Amino acid sequence: MGKTGDTDFVHLHFETRVQSVCSLAYQQTHPDCSVGFDPHVHPYLLVGGANVDRITVEELPADADGGFTARYTATRGDLDLDVIETDVGTIGFAMRQGIDATSSVHLDDFDYGFVRLVPLDFRSDNDLWQLELHFSRAPSYVEIRDIYGKGQKYSVTR
Repeated sequence: MGKTGDTDFVHLHFETRVQSVCSLAYQQTHPDCSVGFDPHVHPYLLVGGANVDRITVEELPADADGGFTARYTATRGDLDLDVIETDVGTIGFAMRQGIDATSSVHLDDFDYGFVRLVPLDFRSDNDLWQLELHFSRAPSYVEIRDIYGKGQKYSVTR
């Protein structure tokens, strides 16, 4: 339990690591523990979740700079977000697709070049988890998938 990262509240950080008990940052200073990659994987791949499949994707009003913003909303039973796919780029959290996993410099950075993710406040009494997706230019579609491959595709009408 702690208040690490950008949070302002105590929370549990739960992670699963493959082939190593050492984080990538620790591996870089302790070669005897190195497997040469970020060993973190999406914990729901191993422990599962309720998977109630109640997610939505909605377009928000245009940013002041003319960018495109969408809001992803999931219930507490759908904390298994895995892939954000668009025609301008793709992020796959479980397999680190579109994420540089060879360095710990940007692992906790929510700016992926084509999209910046902004998680909204999520506390123990929240029933919904929300994430804003800020694009510098509008994609033609946004598809969100969970670790089971199920999801929702939103076609952008701009």
